[in-house]
Amino acid sequence: MCGTQVTSGEAPERTPFGLNFCSDCMAEFEEFVSVTKGKKPPEVFWHNQEWLEVWRAWLDYRKAISAFVASKEYNLLLEELNSDS
Repeated sequence: MCGTQVTSGEAPERTPFGLNFCSDCMAEFEEFVSVTKGKKPPEVFWHNQEWLEVWRAWLDYRKAISAFVASKEYNLLLEELNSDS
């Protein structure tokens, strides 16, 4: 989520959902999943309702990007760009 896996030498951790996270973001994601499933309360006070909404919004954003990249039109655009070169 933070983007450090793009810039650092640290190998990103992959979730079952195909998301890549640095170790800190992976820990937050795991807590987000646990809290939203009702398995446990947040470990730190600032993991509040707004924090949950940030994660939900970010996951919705990633879902929208994935859907767009998988669309027929996007793949057609890529084919057109590749044929021009």
